[in-house]
Amino acid sequence: MNGFTQFNFMSQIVRHFSVVLFLVIFTFFACKKDASVLDVNIERGIKYVENRGGDFEASTGLFFNFLSKKFPLENIPPIKKIYNSPDEFNKHPSTKLYQRLAHPHSISEEDIEQYRGGIPINDLQYIMLAGMYCDEIPLKQDFLQKIKTQTELDGYFLTHAALSIHFAKCLKCPLPNEFESIEKQQIKLLEKLIETTDIQDLKYEAIAILKLMNPSATIKQEWIDEVLDMQLEDGGWARVKKLKTSNDHTTFLALWALLESKYPDAKSVCMVE
Repeated sequence: MNGFTQFNFMSQIVRHFSVVLFLVIFTFFACKKDASVLDVNIERGIKYVENRGGDFEASTGLFFNFLSKKFPLENIPPIKKIYNSPDEFNKHPSTKLYQRLAHPHSISEEDIEQYRGGIPINDLQYIMLAGMYCDEIPLKQDFLQKIKTQTELDGYFLTHAALSIHFAKCLKCPLPNEFESIEKQQIKLLEKLIETTDIQDLKYEAIAILKLMNPSATIKQEWIDEVLDMQLEDGGWARVKKLKTSNDHTTFLALWALLESKYPDAKSVCMVE
């Protein structure tokens, strides 16, 4: 190899090395920037919750113990820090029945049965409560069919059917083998729902529930970028894009989705015990 050829060869090596080094540095700082933005948005969301305090929607606030347990490295306020008195949960029938999300709580079979019926929204409440208390009140024979029906209705019916199964599995209630195929169907439908719905609240809920059902699921960066972009000045999120007023339920879901993105390998936690 003559001197000129050797010099040209070395120049190409240096040039290639410089390009690789630039890409590595660019990627490092880009990721660092993205992580920083994510942290800031999460902090603003938590601040929104703290500012709302006891005025934060109780039916959504019941879920904050779950977030504080699953993401202990974050300053997620537990329920006791948000509400001054547990009496807040006794003001409305729904929050009264769902108190097991916050602490041990029992209800009667009649409390569950009052929602049983042919109206989809009634059955939604029924399967949620049935799953949440299945260790105390055995599941009825038609529970499987109701889960199937709610799943096929898609939207919020789908997400709540998935939650019901989560409750039942956490409480180790006996479920037919057919539930495995139902869960696989739900995961596919949730992925499709995330890509197609225009309702922010529903999209964020689907992202969070997808990760709850399938811990190994990947949360796409484009999904998170949209969540970050839609945060409002007060740190909350609106239910739909055209609104500019923060919604407590949507804010909780957005926070949940962002935290799942920040901690993709977070240990699974049960909402009920």
